[in-house]
Amino acid sequence: MPKRIQSPSSINTFKQCPRKYFYQYIVKHKTRENIHCIRGNVVHEALERFFDIDIKSIDQNKYKQEMSFFLKNLFQACWSSANNRLKKLGLLDEQLDFYREESMQMLANWITHFFKDIDKELKNNVSLSVAFQKIKPIALEKQYKDSDLGVRGYIDAITQEGEHITLMDYKTSKADEFKPEYLLQLGIYAVLYEKEHGTYVRFWPDTEIMETDNFHFDTLVARLRELAFLNKGLKITIDDERIQDNSHHELYYEGGIISFVEFMNENKNPVHSPIYFEKSKEDIHLEISLQYNPSLTVK
Repeated sequence: MPKRIQSPSSINTFKQCPRKYFYQYIVKHKTRENIHCIRGNVVHEALERFFDIDIKSIDQNKYKQEMSFFLKNLFQACWSSANNRLKKLGLLDEQLDFYREESMQMLANWITHFFKDIDKELKNNVSLSVAFQKIKPIALEKQYKDSDLGVRGYIDAITQEGEHITLMDYKTSKADEFKPEYLLQLGIYAVLYEKEHGTYVRFWPDTEIMETDNFHFDTLVARLRELAFLNKGLKITIDDERIQDNSHHELYYEGGIISFVEFMNENKNPVHSPIYFEKSKEDIHLEISLQYNPSLTVK
C-alpha cells in the first residue's frame, strides 16, 4: 500500500499538532470551515479569474482604473458566490463586512504591485496588451505531485521572464514576516518543480513586500531537516553562500521517523532501540516510532 502523499498544509499541521493531523488527515474527521479559509478561497478565485480579462478592451490611458474596477467586481461576485458558506459561520454582519473590506484591501495591494510591473514594461514602448501578456502567469493553480518524495502541492501562479521562472503562492494573512511554514511550502514547490521540469529554482524575497531579505540559516536548516525526516530517503542540501566559509548541510535520513526519534534522543542515553511499526489500510498509511530515555517520569 503506497504511503500517503503529503501536502505543505498536512506537514505543517503535523508539526503544529500531531493529534490534529491524525484526526484531520488519517481519521478524516470533517472540520468546520472558518472565515480565513473561505476568504482565502474567494481571493484566490478572484486572482485566478483576473487574468481572463479582455485586455484589448482596456483603454491604455486609464488602464489602472478599469483593471481595478474589473478586479473589484470579480471579488464581489466571488464573495457573493460564497454567501451560503459565510452564513454558516454564524458571524455578525459587522464581522463579515470587516473581513470583506480587509480582503478587498489585500487585492488592492496586490494590483498596485501588478501595476508596477506593467509600468515597467510600458517604458519599453510596447502596447498594454503586449505588456500584460509578458507578465501574465504561464500557469495558474498548477498541481505538482511526486510519489517518490511523497509530497504534492498546488502552485498559485507561475510566471516566466526569459529563462527566469517565478513560483508564487498567494497569502491572505496579515503577517508581514516570512514565517518558517511559508519557507517550507515554497521549498516543497521548488523541489517539485525542479523534478518535473529540470529547472533549478531559487528563492528571492521581494523587498517591496517583505520587511527583510535576511533569513536565519539555522531556522532554514531546522525546517528542511523536518521535511527530510518525514520523507525517508529524500536528500536535501542547503548552503549559506553569504559567508566566506559557505556553511553546508546535507540532510538525508534513510530511517525516516526512526531517525527523527534517534535525533531527538541524541545525548539523552536512551534505554532501548527505537520501537517502530507501520500499518496500511485502504489509502491510509500510518508510521509510529518511539524510544524512551531516563528523563521520562511516570506518575
